[in-house]
Amino acid sequence: MSLGSTGVWRWLWATAGALAEAEAYAEEERVGRERWRTQQIEYAARRFPEANAPFVSEWQETLAPAARQRLEDTALAQARAETGKPAFVHLTATAYHFGCGVLVTIGSAVPGSTRGWYGLIRPDPTKLDMKLVEQLGLVLFTIPDEAAALREAAPPGTRVVTVETGQNI
Repeated sequence: MSLGSTGVWRWLWATAGALAEAEAYAEEERVGRERWRTQQIEYAARRFPEANAPFVSEWQETLAPAARQRLEDTALAQARAETGKPAFVHLTATAYHFGCGVLVTIGSAVPGSTRGWYGLIRPDPTKLDMKLVEQLGLVLFTIPDEAAALREAAPPGTRVVTVETGQNI
């Protein structure tokens, strides 16, 4: 190897192993930068939940209004039947860890406190915080086309209720 008068390498000789190692390092760097970008987006989404509203609306609106209503009615009826308390759907509760699902609470619970949370309607299994689901024992309501993916992603023992809405995605 030789350095020119400017301190720049004029030529470089490397083995195939060294080149493979350099390629692996470059790939690790790329993956790390992508992970960092994703973490920054997730942090912003958690810190500013109102920014999630468009994502929730977009996800929920992939179902027809009648199908969404059927999911909400089923979730409310089951929550009332199991707890004996009034149940409520919070369409404006759009925290990132809900995975774009709609929050169902019982009694006088409010979305800002986890006390009284009952379940989530149609959460996206790729975005849902499964630790939260497990810790709070949330019931997940979904449609038949998405039930398998949600069951697979959910922690063991999580109740996933499949509601026939008459609509396939």
